Amino acid sequence: MNSAALVPASMPDDELVGPLDEVIALGADRLPNEHLRGLRELRGRIDERRALGHDRTVVAVVGGTGVGKSAVVNRLVGSHVVREGVRRPTTDHATAVVGAVDPGLNALLDWLGIDDVRVVDHGVPDGLVLLDLPDNDSVAGDHRRITTRLAARVDAVLLVVDPLKYARADLHEGPLADLSRHAQVLVVALNRTDELAPGDIERCIADLTARLVEGHDLDVEVVPTSARTGSGIEELRAQLGGLAAARTAADDRLRADAAALASSAREQLPDPVDATVDEEALAAAVIEAAGGTRRLEAAAPAYRSAARRASRSPAGRLLGRGGELLARLRPAPLGSVPPRARRDDPHAPGAAIGAVPAAIHAELAVSMGLSDRLGHHHTHLAARIDERVREGAPALAASVARHDPQPEPRRWWRASSWLHGAAELAALTGLMWLLAARAGAWLGLPPVPRVPLTATLSLPAALLLGGLLVRLLSGVLVRISIRIGARRHRRRQHAAIRSGLSEPVRDQVLIPLREAAEIDRRIHHHLGVLAAGGSRRRH
Repeated sequence: MNSAALVPASMPDDELVGPLDEVIALGADRLPNEHLRGLRELRGRIDERRALGHDRTVVAVVGGTGVGKSAVVNRLVGSHVVREGVRRPTTDHATAVVGAVDPGLNALLDWLGIDDVRVVDHGVPDGLVLLDLPDNDSVAGDHRRITTRLAARVDAVLLVVDPLKYARADLHEGPLADLSRHAQVLVVALNRTDELAPGDIERCIADLTARLVEGHDLDVEVVPTSARTGSGIEELRAQLGGLAAARTAADDRLRADAAALASSAREQLPDPVDATVDEEALAAAVIEAAGGTRRLEAAAPAYRSAARRASRSPAGRLLGRGGELLARLRPAPLGSVPPRARRDDPHAPGAAIGAVPAAIHAELAVSMGLSDRLGHHHTHLAARIDERVREGAPALAASVARHDPQPEPRRWWRASSWLHGAAELAALTGLMWLLAARAGAWLGLPPVPRVPLTATLSLPAALLLGGLLVRLLSGVLVRISIRIGARRHRRRQHAAIRSGLSEPVRDQVLIPLREAAEIDRRIHHHLGVLAAGGSRRRH
């Protein structure tokens, strides 16, 4: 049998099966196990019930001990088909009352697990199957189990109450309490009204109706009946016949079950979060956790140190190397230890990898407006991205660590070095020339020629003064250039680290976060669709 062909036009798959399948598929690691299990059981029950067709509507007659539900069944069919009792339970198993038997009905009864079948030739509307169930308040555990099992599988419920027991707890607990969204497939009969005065009947009906609306949000019509006198039986039979003729009760019941499960599941989930994240703040948090801030702080000093060394004159570099050699040859102070890497360095690679996930979670909580860590109230969302974040932590830390704060050599450093060297050489040449002239005159040696440039300035004096002035000015300009270059180098380092983080942050954090948030949004949406599907009332 093609079950798809049996789905009535009022209940297309995309209104129930589609959202239900989506919730089950997406909510495997998000919904509580009991809700997921209930949704999966319902999904299986939908296929099973639809495969059995919609030609018959199964109505379970339920009620407490002594309310007369078996008597109501006998009155409805016009013959004594089930045993009646007054003061104690007499129905100890489920009994089906039908108008005719065929293979389709047998398959339906097998699915329900009904062995006792009573066939009557009148009184049962076409397509109606009445089930007389054990009392729902019976002290016998088997009775309650039978009622609970069948109440979950039947298409509709005829709830029989009497004026004395309709306010009792068994009406609001157990299988009957789960019918809060089932107004379309619930019929309520207030039996034994022959024991009340006419005015009392109206008051009982009004009170019972108010209790059903207030306690269960059930907007149903209460039918006053008397199994002893037959009052109200025809109206009750007409309501049940209308349910059977519509052939939608089975899907209405399944829709209502889905609505109840979806509402309960939705209440357990936190509201979907806005996955809009401040990427700059997130990158800054990763840079800080991975030791990038320390590297950026070292970038400017590293640039200044490298630039100063490279822009020294050849003589200055030679003197600097000699000083470094002497420093290495100098014996270490007594009691000192050679420098070594600290094991507890918070910016060591291992520590950085461990600190990155925590920093990411904290920043995500701030960016998404959460009052605490992402995982506290949004466990499933946090778990969804936590694995990706931890997997990506080494790549994020490595992306920061691969950036060396040492700058690349600049061409102007070498040019400055040669300019300094030329200025120093000119000043030294002029100085030596002047000293040689003075020494020769003092010793009476032949005079050292001085090349006059002006009346007051000779060539050696010009070399000395010019060299000193050029060296002074170039030194000032180089210092200014080094400061500017150091700031630019730090900005370039930050831009390079930030650029290197773009892809791993996107792949390991933002994409998983957005995917997880979208899944949460879709789960909420589909649960809302299912919950709204059971909100209609039967008028």
